[in-house]
Amino acid sequence: GDRSATTEAEPTGHSVLEVIADGLFGRSEENEAFRHALRVEEARAAILLALIRDSHLGSEPLPSREARRRERAEECERRRILLEAETRRNAAETRPRRRV
Repeated sequence: GDRSATTEAEPTGHSVLEVIADGLFGRSEENEAFRHALRVEEARAAILLALIRDSHLGSEPLPSREARRRERAEECERRRILLEAETRRNAAETRPRRRV
């Protein structure tokens, strides 16, 4: 059969999960928490991918390898900072401030 027609119409895995979350939770705190967890896992996966790519640079000449390693380290650090900011923002939005 013609596979290209069906593949093109299929949403990405990410949006499938979001559609399921929308169906289960609607626009709720649970849905926001789920979407946040999804973003956290995506960021972790991106960091892991960068580290794996870094470990495969062994065949490159040394100066080029070092430059790429620095790039990857900077990319990981940027993602980590964004992830922390996202986590703080999400915590501030979803948890009501209780005054004691």
